[in-house]
Amino acid sequence: MKRVLVAAALAVAAAVPASATAGGGNVAVESVGSVQVGSTGTSPAVSVSGGAASTTVTLPVTVSSPGANTANGSVGSVQVGGGNSSSGSVGSAQVARTQGAPAAHADAHVVQADAAVPASVPGSGPNSTRGSVVTAQVGGGHSTSGSLARVDVTRVSAKPQASAGTGTGKLVQLGSPGEAPVVLLLGPPKARTRVAYSLTHDFALNPANLLFQATAVGVQPDLLAAVDPVAAVTFGGVIGTGPNGGNSSPDSPGTAQVGSVTIAPAVGNQSTALDTGASTGGGTSVDGAGSNLADPSLGTVQAGGGNTASDSTGTVQVGGVHAGPNALVTSPFGMLAAGGGSTGIAGGSNSADNSIGTAQIGGGNASNGSAGTVQAGRTTLAPAASASRTPAGSAGVAGSSSVAGSGNQSNGSIGTAQIGGGNSANRTNGVAQSSGITVGPTVSTSGTPAGGTAVGSPTNVGRGSGNDAMSSTGTAQVGGGNAASGSTGIVQVGSGSSPSSQAGPTGSSRTLASIGTPSPVPPASSAGSMPSAAAGPASKAKAGSASSGQMAASGVLPAEQTKIGHGTLPFTGLDLLFATLLAAGLVGAGLGLRALARRA
Repeated sequence: MKRVLVAAALAVAAAVPASATAGGGNVAVESVGSVQVGSTGTSPAVSVSGGAASTTVTLPVTVSSPGANTANGSVGSVQVGGGNSSSGSVGSAQVARTQGAPAAHADAHVVQADAAVPASVPGSGPNSTRGSVVTAQVGGGHSTSGSLARVDVTRVSAKPQASAGTGTGKLVQLGSPGEAPVVLLLGPPKARTRVAYSLTHDFALNPANLLFQATAVGVQPDLLAAVDPVAAVTFGGVIGTGPNGGNSSPDSPGTAQVGSVTIAPAVGNQSTALDTGASTGGGTSVDGAGSNLADPSLGTVQAGGGNTASDSTGTVQVGGVHAGPNALVTSPFGMLAAGGGSTGIAGGSNSADNSIGTAQIGGGNASNGSAGTVQAGRTTLAPAASASRTPAGSAGVAGSSSVAGSGNQSNGSIGTAQIGGGNSANRTNGVAQSSGITVGPTVSTSGTPAGGTAVGSPTNVGRGSGNDAMSSTGTAQVGGGNAASGSTGIVQVGSGSSPSSQAGPTGSSRTLASIGTPSPVPPASSAGSMPSAAAGPASKAKAGSASSGQMAASGVLPAEQTKIGHGTLPFTGLDLLFATLLAAGLVGAGLGLRALARRA
């Protein structure tokens, strides 16, 4: 048997022309069962017709690569295209770079349709296998040595296309000047379609550690459906992620990290016949400044950049967010527009250390040793909408609202919510803090029967930033310059001054009773200017060291006005027993939550 195989190999070698090597042909040396086909191309076509319809299908395919096919001391080699080499191998199949463009055309006279699928198996360089058993190589640039049952296939690239149509007609426009036009189509409308898309994918997935890291993952659709000139609908834009400064997650199972995020679909609808159109565009994005690091943490989600989670569990961190979708509607009766402005949350760095259940969005947020923390950076909301060229005139909505500041911090706390900046919660339970809030939408009209109007001016709820709640329970602070220390059930609205200026004579923070300044007693300039019932107290106040007018200017009430009933709180009149029970309940709930978090 061995002599027969050697004789067959020598016969194959002898049959190869001497010019095959020099001319880039096929070469087989001491090989058995080799099939070699050089660069080749084919374009078969099938046409079917009958009655009022016909169909044509073409299948052009090209397999080519520079160089010769070589089989040296191999058994069972199949080589197609060129540039393939097999040495000392058994059962190898090698196919060079392949390109094809199958297409079909159908003509029913009334309706025509076309479809094509340009596809390719790209490659650069030759395929080679050495000392291997059962090898398959498709494309180009593949190489293997001493392998067993290996398959290498270059990623297939395909861009399907399709279209359909019915023919053309003639447009006739009717109507008088100043009236909405009416367009008639004489003849069949023409239909058009286009279906295409582009995918991007650059990510790493480790199922063993539940780790997902994405550099670029997204889709760019390109869709069209039209019936000319009645209507046309398009869908495009981009939805996906982009790069950032880098993602790293050592020893952090259950982690998902992505860079910048863009959600910007574009949808349009246009009707030439009705002279109308509608479109949406713009986009929402998460910036990718900085890098994401989870070291080591459990169950971490990070998007954008500048996020760090250390020894934390259940953390969600998102960089700066910008929202800018817009919409436009046009018609013979006017135009409506919406969108624009600078809506978003400012970016920066977020960090969560030794925390449980933390959500951070924007930037400038830090959570250390806390549980159930929600933090957001400087926030701006600037909607815009307008209506113009309408029979009733024009109108618009503009202006912006915002929560100012930057830099939120939560240390050793449970159940903290912070927005804006300059907020600090240390060893607290159930704290909500916001820096100064500005609400400033405006509305304007023009060209209306009533003329033009403008309504709106900024309204401030507190000013500035710098809220501090230390060892407090059930605290709400808005604005800036608020401080609560070791308190329960506190509500504070600041005006931007420093915390020390808000303290009372002994340095304690203002409580619920001190949000508003009590109304001063009217000054007693004369006995006749006061009601008779108040003459006694007024004369006593006038005889004191300070006049009642001076007391009113300083915001301090006379002693008679500050007396309270037995068992009630100052200014509020709340029952003292009820307030004591409420405070005890809040303190107990806070201590219970703190103990639960420490056990977790």
